[in-house]
Amino acid sequence: SKETGIRFSYDPDVIPVSRKITLKVVNQPLSDVLKILFEDPKFLYHVMGNQLVIYRDKPNIPVSKQSEVVKVPAEDKPKQTADGIHGKQVAKAIPDTVFLHRTDTLLVTRTDTLIETKTIIRHDTIVHMDTVYIERYNKAQKAGRPVDPGFDKNSMKNQKFRKNNGFFGGISYEQLLGSPSYTSSAARFNDLAVILKNSAAGTSMNYSVGAIVGYDYFRLGIRSGISYTRLGESFQYSFTRQEGGFYKTDTVDNYYTLSGTDTTWYYVTDSSWVNINYKQYTYKNPNVYRYIEIPLVLRFRIIQGEKVEVYGIGGIITGMYIGSRALTIQQEAGNPVIWTSSPMMRQFIFSWQAGTGTTISISNGIGVFAEVMYRKQMNEQYKNYPVQKKIGLLNIKTGIFVRF
Repeated sequence: SKETGIRFSYDPDVIPVSRKITLKVVNQPLSDVLKILFEDPKFLYHVMGNQLVIYRDKPNIPVSKQSEVVKVPAEDKPKQTADGIHGKQVAKAIPDTVFLHRTDTLLVTRTDTLIETKTIIRHDTIVHMDTVYIERYNKAQKAGRPVDPGFDKNSMKNQKFRKNNGFFGGISYEQLLGSPSYTSSAARFNDLAVILKNSAAGTSMNYSVGAIVGYDYFRLGIRSGISYTRLGESFQYSFTRQEGGFYKTDTVDNYYTLSGTDTTWYYVTDSSWVNINYKQYTYKNPNVYRYIEIPLVLRFRIIQGEKVEVYGIGGIITGMYIGSRALTIQQEAGNPVIWTSSPMMRQFIFSWQAGTGTTISISNGIGVFAEVMYRKQMNEQYKNYPVQKKIGLLNIKTGIFVRF
């Protein structure tokens, strides 16, 4: 067809089109090429204009006694060969009627009337839904694993769910504002509690920095993580101690005697100790207590929008003591101020916290959040100490997160 521009029609059930033939011809008439291709004389062909019909001769089909000259495109001039002249005209006997049955039905008659019937049926089904599902789980189906057809991670519904739900992680920073409280269950240590309270001159850069992880499911969410927390206060305490004095001598009585012209006086004296040397001691130190904290908090979304949400938050914080550099007061005359040490501190501090927060989505699952919370220690900071010290702090927390 590429070389001659002729369209060929045939029945593939009759014509052995699957058989491969290799040949090479140059400047040969189409009739010669067809003779080479169809060595079996049972195969005939009929040309009508630009259409060439190939068919198999059947004995039960009557063949016209007359031969019809069929024109086949070839070279401009006929060529002389040993067998005769082959050129543009080939004499072939053709049956009166040829029927070819396939997808397309061709009816060829001797009157050169070609009836071609083509039936094209197209089925275009478009289903429009609010949620567009994309085919998934091909690998699972091929592997023979069970597939849940009701869930598609690539669907718009699931993408919208993952936009504001699912797992997330990020980093955070907390500024902690507040001061410790001191109480005593024994009346004799009330003075010590007052002294400790007065010694806490103010806060000393309380903060917490760490990583967060969590999971949100519609209005509910859970969050945890790990952080380094620094707690402390500005310690300032002064006291005065007696260092020395002197004996004061007083005259309590006197008398004299007269001997001749001279008078001799006699005195009776008494002495007492006078304390006049006092030394004042002043201690100033930024007390620091270091903890590794693991929070476990729950979130409840009060307002949930596409970009902004407001939520309430509350939970428990577990703090593990890792070190300190701080001063405290003991009720001992010889050593009223001492450095804290690990045996004096509780290894685990538990605190509750509650507050509110908001998140703002930026793009591609990235967002920022800000929270305001209050936290309070549930157990005292020292152990085996007559005064209970607990820290209550106002938290201002900010951070950035990414949804997975």
